[in-house]
Amino acid sequence: MAVQLAALVAVLIGTMVFFVRFVAAPTPHSMPQTVNLTIIVEPGGSQEVNGYLESGDRMALSWQTDGADLGYRYHVESGHETPSILAIGLSSDGEQQFKAAHGGFYGIGLRNFTGRRVTVTLKATGTFEYFRAMFAQRKQEATK
Repeated sequence: MAVQLAALVAVLIGTMVFFVRFVAAPTPHSMPQTVNLTIIVEPGGSQEVNGYLESGDRMALSWQTDGADLGYRYHVESGHETPSILAIGLSSDGEQQFKAAHGGFYGIGLRNFTGRRVTVTLKATGTFEYFRAMFAQRKQEATK
């Protein structure tokens, strides 16, 4: 009986170790990286570019246009809070540092008020899951 009890305890402990080590342990998705993107923002259109950061991650974002000023909005969109606008303005370049309090999207929205296509080069450096162009809108034509 003692041998069977010892074997049962060993199996239970082995199962618990497996569960804690492989099932319950968090899997980090973020990694140190640098991502360079080049996008086109159409006349009258907009483009959103975001990184996904987990709690504690950091990302340095810098961007530059081909010379045209664009409207910009640095923002945070987390499932734990209302989306926040960190800064807003009109410029041909800029930079912003992000430190994630919660997992979510951290990035920039760009708006083209010019009459031509504008090329934008962006660079994200830090620890994050990904950084990419997400939502683009073309100029909306008035309905007749």
